[in-house]
Amino acid sequence: MINGANFLSAFGGAVLLGFFGRKTLMVTMQFACIIGMIGMWIFSSFIESDTVMYILVIGFIVAFEFGPGPIVWLYISEICND
Repeated sequence: MINGANFLSAFGGAVLLGFFGRKTLMVTMQFACIIGMIGMWIFSSFIESDTVMYILVIGFIVAFEFGPGPIVWLYISEICND
């Protein structure tokens, strides 16, 4: 399930990049990744709920693939050229 979410969200990130642009996706999805990480910390440390943790992990992966995952490589290719 997690691998499938990763695979499908990689294609979704490419589609959303054409609609919203790099900066918008990077900022909003980085915020979603932060919220996901805080949620995973809360549900792993204080509240024992495997179902919510599973949903948060998939949500983090999807947010990462929509934002910081592919967009960083676009910025690196523009900054680090010969």
